[in-house]
Amino acid sequence: MITTVEEALAFIRDQKIVTLSMTKTFPSLINEIVDEPIEGSWWGHPKGNEIWIISEGVKDSVDILTTKMLYGKVTFIYKSLWPSLYKIVTDSNWRERRITKLNTLGRKILNELQIKQKIRFDQLNLEGEAGKNQKKVLMKVRHKLEASLLIHSEQLHTTKGYHITQIKLWEEWATDKVKQISATLKFKDAMSQIAKFCKDTELEFFE
Repeated sequence: MITTVEEALAFIRDQKIVTLSMTKTFPSLINEIVDEPIEGSWWGHPKGNEIWIISEGVKDSVDILTTKMLYGKVTFIYKSLWPSLYKIVTDSNWRERRITKLNTLGRKILNELQIKQKIRFDQLNLEGEAGKNQKKVLMKVRHKLEASLLIHSEQLHTTKGYHITQIKLWEEWATDKVKQISATLKFKDAMSQIAKFCKDTELEFFE
C-alpha cells in the first residue's frame, strides 16, 4: 500500500504508465493508496485528502509527465518513455488522424496554438464563437485536445490562488535531450515501446 509521495514515484517508475483513478486494465495510483474499490468521487473517501497530497506530489515531480492519455483520465508517464511518446505525438500522420476528429473550435484553438506555441485558456479570444455557454464549451474542447494528446496541458498557479490551464505544443514542452533521443527512434519502435506498458492496445492512441 502506498502512503507517501516517494512510494508513489517508485510505483510509477516501475509501472511506467499509471492512471490516477481506477480502471479495469491499468495500474491505478488510487487503488494502491486505498486498496479497495471506490464508488463515485475519490474526494468523498476517508483517504481523499491523502490521495490529493500524494497525487499533487507526483504531479510536481520532474520525473513524471501528467497527461490524459488513457480514457481521458489523469495518466502519469515516467520519464524513460518520454522520447517514445514525443516521437508519436509529433508525428504528422498520427496527428492528422486526430485533428480530423476535432470540431471547428478545436481546430481553431490548435491553429492558434501553432502560432503562439502556448496559450492560457482564460486568455483565449474566441470572438463569441463558443456561444453563451463559453466556459462549458471550452472545457469540453480542452478535454478533447488533452485526451487526443494533440497538446500538452499544465496547471498554472496564479498570484490570486487560482488554477489556470495552459496548453502548449509538445515541441515547447520537450527538453533538448528528449528531442535528441526521440530523433534516433523509428515511429513503429516508439509505438511498440509505449504498447509494452499498455494492457489495452485498442486505445485510440494506437490507431
